Amino acid sequence: MFGRKTVAMLVVALLVGGVALTSVQAASIDLGTAGHAGNWNVTVYGDSGIIAADQPSYQTSSWISITSTTYSGGTWVAGADNTAFNGLWTATSIFNVPADAENISFTFSNLLGDDRVALELNGHRIGLATVDSGGAGAGILTYPVTGNESVTYGTTSGDASAYVLIGANTLRLIVNNTNAITNLSAADRNLNGSEDATGAGFAATLTYTPEPATMSLLALGGLAMLRRRSTK
Repeated sequence: MFGRKTVAMLVVALLVGGVALTSVQAASIDLGTAGHAGNWNVTVYGDSGIIAADQPSYQTSSWISITSTTYSGGTWVAGADNTAFNGLWTATSIFNVPADAENISFTFSNLLGDDRVALELNGHRIGLATVDSGGAGAGILTYPVTGNESVTYGTTSGDASAYVLIGANTLRLIVNNTNAITNLSAADRNLNGSEDATGAGFAATLTYTPEPATMSLLALGGLAMLRRRSTK
């Protein structure tokens, strides 16, 4: 049998190991668009409905787009082209949060879209922005199916931790092209000429910590052993 000294040393080792393991397992995940086009699939719309569904997006600097250059002359995602495009597209990305996650935090910043964009987390609209970081005010956003909705632009950053779910989570960008940067109520349209572009991007970080590690639980058991020995 182990002596009290040996058990005490084991308990200390387990406690230190448990704290270290918990620290190592703490997660910080980049969920933004920069460098992560592969995590985003896009759906492109035309006047008659969807013309390209669930296609991999293109990385364009820190943004994502439906063309390789953001301009009409770039390579379009499969099924789409500028003639059929009506100015509306969406992008979705799915991330998972483990069942034992605690202290969950989701923050985003630098939301921008050419020409207008909304950011949703699990169906909750958390951001509204234009192509200009200073762009703000009342305007219109066109959604798939439901059409135009009156909105107020200018929410380019925030904390949306309250909307994070255990398990699967869905981020969605709704992007409108209008070729009218200053008119926040302009109608959607296809890319107009060689200088009109479409794209969207933002930065986002998910953090969480797991429940106490198994080693810490073992350490508590060791402490109980010491207590029992001390009472004998």
